[in-house]
Amino acid sequence: MAKKAADSPADFVTKALTLAAEAAGEVKLVAASGALFTLKANATDSAKQAVAEAVELCKTGTAPLVEVVRATEARGFRTEFVRLTPAGFCRLIELTPPDRVPDLTLGYAGRLAADNRERVKAAISGRTSGPGAELFSAALTALEEDDERRAGEQAARGRAAEVERHRQTLAVARKAVARLEEELAFRRAAADGLDRLVADLSAPTPRPPEPPPPRAERPDAPAVGLPAFPAEPTEADADFRREVAKRLATVWQQQLRLDKAEGARALEVLLAGLAGVERVGAAGDEVAFDPLRHEARRVVSAGDAVRVSRPGWVLQEGHGPHLLLKAVVD
Repeated sequence: MAKKAADSPADFVTKALTLAAEAAGEVKLVAASGALFTLKANATDSAKQAVAEAVELCKTGTAPLVEVVRATEARGFRTEFVRLTPAGFCRLIELTPPDRVPDLTLGYAGRLAADNRERVKAAISGRTSGPGAELFSAALTALEEDDERRAGEQAARGRAAEVERHRQTLAVARKAVARLEEELAFRRAAADGLDRLVADLSAPTPRPPEPPPPRAERPDAPAVGLPAFPAEPTEADADFRREVAKRLATVWQQQLRLDKAEGARALEVLLAGLAGVERVGAAGDEVAFDPLRHEARRVVSAGDAVRVSRPGWVLQEGHGPHLLLKAVVD
């Protein structure tokens, strides 16, 4: 059985250019493995000579086929890292079967950075006339079609991003409108409540019916006592006082939330003028937390020290205080 012929320097160059095109980036020039030129420790002298000649063919000349990117030194041995040059890729195109040139070109150029891709494209463009023009024209056509496809995809991504920005802007605007509508509805409700309260306070209080005139008693008739009207207010009177005080306190709270200081002060005067109505604390007071009179804006327990941020109101009655509005504490 005949022995396989040893690779020539030209064979080594073809393999090295193919590996460099597949790597696209930097790769070792010569090493025992994973390099453009693989050289085992037990390689024959003829193999070493062929590799050395192939390396010279790749690195020298007016248009080197590979260029050194960086080099390292270890144990006195220099390792060079190289990458394929545009001239090297053009040489590979000449060595590639025509039907494989478009795929080879797109596969290699697709792995390159934009600046290196343009260098390769310029080198191919300069070879579309003369020897091998058809091969280079096919490669250039493949690159230009791929550039158009990439540009279309980038434009589509840009349009999609613009649509998404508009969608997000519209969503933010809709939320802002919704918040404004909520605030407007709240202000209208507060104004309506204040109008109703003013109307209630302005309405004349119904007077109790006049007692019937006493009948003239006959001298011989026994004395008959007439029922006296109760001196204390009835339950209906108490309910009315609670309702008025409660509504005043609620509208006062709404005025504070709307930053209507003048309206809040006017309502405080009305509240203070109602018999039995008392303020619960004053802003800034340090008090012990009472869950029956205080509304906390953080987790606290009964008796904890808190600070009043907004007073409350109670209506003192014969059987004890009637809460109108809890004081807010922090």
